[in-house]
Amino acid sequence: MAKVKSKLEIMNPDAAGIDIGSSVHYVCVPEGRDEQCVQKFSCFTEDLHNIAKWLKKCEVATIAMESTVDSFVSNLTITHKYKWT
Repeated sequence: MAKVKSKLEIMNPDAAGIDIGSSVHYVCVPEGRDEQCVQKFSCFTEDLHNIAKWLKKCEVATIAMESTVDSFVSNLTITHKYKWT
């Protein structure tokens, strides 16, 4: 199957996206930053730190997320100093 190119302009090439779930989080980084640009993480504290480490390794500066869980934001913002949108 042929890959479809997006016609949307990239506004922030160093942004990642996180879909926050009650039992798992799906994290996506820009293509080319890692062999797998989407990874699945559990929701425990160690997993949240692993998300932050992976984002740093992938040189992510901004994170957009979908969540109803505010504690996730405050915990990682304080610990790893990410800008959240």
